[in-house]
Amino acid sequence: MMAQINSIWSGEVNKVNGAKRSIECCKIIMQKLRQIILSQEFKSNDDEIEFFKTIKPRFHSHLLFYLKVYNIELNRPTGSKSDQSEYLAKEFYKLRLFFESHAAFYHYYRSGETFLDEQYFLRHNNATPIGGVQFLYIDADPNFSTVYDYQVAKILANQLLSGYLNDELSAIELNTEMEVTTIKPVLSWSGSKVALAELLYALYASGVFNNTQADIKTISAYFCGMFNVKIGNIYKVFEEIRLRKKNRTAFLDSLRHNLIQRMDRDDEQAL
Repeated sequence: MMAQINSIWSGEVNKVNGAKRSIECCKIIMQKLRQIILSQEFKSNDDEIEFFKTIKPRFHSHLLFYLKVYNIELNRPTGSKSDQSEYLAKEFYKLRLFFESHAAFYHYYRSGETFLDEQYFLRHNNATPIGGVQFLYIDADPNFSTVYDYQVAKILANQLLSGYLNDELSAIELNTEMEVTTIKPVLSWSGSKVALAELLYALYASGVFNNTQADIKTISAYFCGMFNVKIGNIYKVFEEIRLRKKNRTAFLDSLRHNLIQRMDRDDEQAL
């Protein structure tokens, strides 16, 4: 059985060219997998668990990934680079929400735990999913699915999607920086990139450029060119700042503290 499964992947995956074609290719692969599983019996529970925990999700994840890419690109705005960046950043945020809302099972899977595998990866098992029925794939064929194989496929697909979105955002960032005319930098930013992102978003949120019309991408590219620094994917950096457990405005608070200290010191010297 395993030899048949491996030959399916190597024979079909090289035909992939573009998201839509990839979807059709993955559907063919999944159908062939289904035919093999329904026509043969697993030799043991361990074999069945391995298939539904490791093998099927590896194939299924590519189908889910290409379906998501197809939908993202189909609805991707054709306007400015800023519009596209914001659109892709929102998709990134959806991924973070997915992993946060599925944290319990995600930790079980990523840690390599096996003590619940018989409940989660054997067919016709009525085990209650971690977190409730929201994790179930409603249209799943009970003869070709288990409680959690779809969930593993979603995790793997979203990991692929995270890389895809990061590459797309980085490409837009690079093109934007190249398009912004900059003077030869006299000053170089010596603080952290996170601190710079915090400052730039504060200025952007305050609407102090071009009567609030400047977008964050333009502001970021201008500052990066002027101060000879590459900040990378500013949307991703800002998301990390926004999700801080403690102080979300650490750099801005330090600026305020240092400025007050300087003014107090100058006041003392003026006396």
